[in-house]
Amino acid sequence: MLDTIILLTGPVEEAALTAVLRKHNPQVAIRPVKSLEDLEAVDPSALAHARLIAFVTPVIVPA
Repeated sequence: MLDTIILLTGPVEEAALTAVLRKHNPQVAIRPVKSLEDLEAVDPSALAHARLIAFVTPVIVPA
């Protein structure tokens, strides 16, 4: 079951998207990341029930 969204985007988009996502599911944890380094720092055990949303970002997400 999805319980975390990893949100890869800039600060302006982060605020708007977080509000929209929380409106649809107030229980979901939203973890903002802004760079590949932030993304790589996410605990791998948290990824089992997470989805990545990358929006308006130059970051290329590796497989």
